[in-house]
Amino acid sequence: MTEQATPAKMATDITAMTIIAAIVAALGAVAIFQPKFAISAAMKRETGSVEPAFRVLYAVPQYLNVALIAGLCIALIGACVQSIDPAIFAQYRFLTSLGGFFVPNNIIWIILMAAFIGAIVKFNWLSWILLALSRTASFLPIPWLQGVYGPHGQSVGWLQAFNVCRAWDSGQPILLCHDQIDRVADQVLFRLSQPASSASNFAARPTKASTAARANIALFGCVLEATHYAQKWSLPPWAEFYAALAAIHTRTQLFEPSELQKIASGDEFADRLRGELVSEMSLQRQPIPDDKYLAAADSLASIWNRLHPRSGNVLNLIPAGARLVGGSLYWLDRRLSELPMLNSEGMRPQLIKLLARWETIPWAKTSVFIQPFAKKQGWLLLQETALRVFPEQKDVTFWSVGDVQLTRLACIEVFENVKAKVRHPQSAEAKSVNQAHPEEWDLFAAADYCLWNMASEMEASGRADNWDTKKGWRWKFENGRASKVS
Repeated sequence: MTEQATPAKMATDITAMTIIAAIVAALGAVAIFQPKFAISAAMKRETGSVEPAFRVLYAVPQYLNVALIAGLCIALIGACVQSIDPAIFAQYRFLTSLGGFFVPNNIIWIILMAAFIGAIVKFNWLSWILLALSRTASFLPIPWLQGVYGPHGQSVGWLQAFNVCRAWDSGQPILLCHDQIDRVADQVLFRLSQPASSASNFAARPTKASTAARANIALFGCVLEATHYAQKWSLPPWAEFYAALAAIHTRTQLFEPSELQKIASGDEFADRLRGELVSEMSLQRQPIPDDKYLAAADSLASIWNRLHPRSGNVLNLIPAGARLVGGSLYWLDRRLSELPMLNSEGMRPQLIKLLARWETIPWAKTSVFIQPFAKKQGWLLLQETALRVFPEQKDVTFWSVGDVQLTRLACIEVFENVKAKVRHPQSAEAKSVNQAHPEEWDLFAAADYCLWNMASEMEASGRADNWDTKKGWRWKFENGRASKVS
C-alpha cells in the first residue's frame, strides 16, 4: 500500500506545486510588467507617439519577456495536467522532468529560481544587451550608423531607454513633442527674418588666416570667452572680440602653428597674447579686465603646452584613426573636454560649432551638430511644451541621465525644421533668411543664438510676471532649475 501511495502522493504534490507556481508566475508577471508597459503608454499620452528606438530597445523586449513567462506558465499547467493523467501529454517528456522538479522538497530551489527570473526581467536584461550592442555599433565607420547611439548620440529613443533602464524602470526621461518643436521653429524663423539682433555676438570668419590658424583663433578665443563668464568680467561684443584676435593674427601671425612652435614656453605665449589683446581691445575701445586677462594665463599656457607636441595645431588633437572608431567629431569633442575651461557642455560645443562655421572641420555635418547646452533653452522648450515630462515629475534640473543630450536633440530638431522651411521657402520671411544665411552652419549658429535670446527674453518676462499661471506660465526657471508652476 505504501509503495502504491507514494506515486499518488508525488502526483498530488506535483499538481499542487505546479498550479501554485503557475499562479504565482502569472501574478508576478502582472506586477512586474504593468509599470513597464505603463511607461510607453505615458509617453504616447504626453506626446502622441513613442520614439521608434525606444520601442525596439525597451518595449519590444518586454513582449519577449512576457512570451517567455507565458511559456513557463503553460509548461507548468502542462506538467500539472500530466501529473493527473500522464497519457494526455505522454509525448512531451520534458513535462515529466519539469513536474519532478516542482515538489515540496525543492521549495528552496524553486524560490531561488523564481527570484532569479524576476530579477533578470526587472533588470531589463535584453534591453541592456541591445543598448550595448547599438552603442558599440555606433563606433563603427558606417556613415548612417556612426555616432547615432550612446549617451552623446543622436537617437532620442536610445537615450530614453537608457534613462529608464538605468533607474530600474523608475527613470523619468525628457520627452520630445515633435508638433510643438515645429511650432517653436516657426517662432525662430520669424525672429530670424527681423533686423539682425545677433550681429554683435556673431563672430565673423578670419579672412587672412590659414585653416589651422583659424582653428587656433577659435580655440583660444573660446577659452578667453569662458574665462570672461567665470571671472564675471565685463563682456565685450563677441564679434568685436574675435575680430580683435583676427587682427592680432594678421599683424603678428601669432596663431599660425609654425609661429606657436617658435615660442619658448606656454608662459611666454600667454604673456604675449595677453599683451597683444590688451592693446587691440584698447584700440577698439572695448572693456578690458582690471587684471589684464591674468586669470586666463594658466589656461592659455596649459593649452599651449598641449599643442606644442602636436605641431601647434588644435586639429592635431584628433587621433589618426578617429574616423574608423567613433568618428572625428566624437574624438575632437573628447579631446577638447580635457582642456582647461572646455569641460562644460556650453563652451566646448560652442567651440566645435565655431570651428565648423569657420570651415576648419569640413567633415563635420549639421546632422551630428553638437549643440551648445543652455539650461534656459531647455526651460523655454518645456514652457512651449516642445519638451515634456511624465505628470508626476515636478521639476527638471537637467542633471538626470540623458537630460542634456535630449534637450540638445530637441534644439537640433528646431534648427533642422528651420532649415527645411528656409531652404524651401514659401514665404517672404523664409526667402529673406535664406539669402542672409546661405551656409548651413551659419544658419544653425544664427538659429541657436535666436533660441537662446528667446529664452533670455521669456525668462525676464516670467520673472516680471512672478510666474503667474493666469498669464500662461507653466514652468518657472530659477537657480538653474525648471519647476512646474502650481
